[in-house]
Amino acid sequence: MGDKMVQNMNKKGQVPDLFMIIVMITLFVITTITMVTFYNSITDSWSSNPAFDNQWADDVQTDAEQLNQNYDYLVLFILIGLTILTVVLGLNIRSHPVFFFISLLLLVIVVIVSAIFSDVYTQLVTTTPDIATTANTYTIIPFIMNHLPMLIFFLGVFIMILFYAKERFVEDIG
Repeated sequence: MGDKMVQNMNKKGQVPDLFMIIVMITLFVITTITMVTFYNSITDSWSSNPAFDNQWADDVQTDAEQLNQNYDYLVLFILIGLTILTVVLGLNIRSHPVFFFISLLLLVIVVIVSAIFSDVYTQLVTTTPDIATTANTYTIIPFIMNHLPMLIFFLGVFIMILFYAKERFVEDIG
């Protein structure tokens, strides 16, 4: 009964799930950089206000700046987490070698979409000076976004090999 219920569920975890990874990473990065840029502009105006010239405000600002720097690692954590989730969920899917070519076509489309999202990030960072200043304070975020098509390609190839080799491995055991 339990196995039949698991087989009837909508399972995810193949190449189309890379779209989700691209969208989530890009939205998080753009939102984060825009939010931190806005925060930096607000705190710059607060620094000239005497009401915010006290130890408590300085402590809050120090903590907030530390949090803003941790977004760099959070993006990496999200990318790794979504990748692991896609692979683990994909291991529950039965795949057939006939779908390899469809997955390959989808991988090409996903890589093209990731190049577009990477270009959107690059355009945003290069055309807006305040956002460029904020983006330059990070190291992992620009690396991921500038190499997004390559990362997605290798991730997609890994997922395809894993799924189609899994079926071969299961057949050899049985």
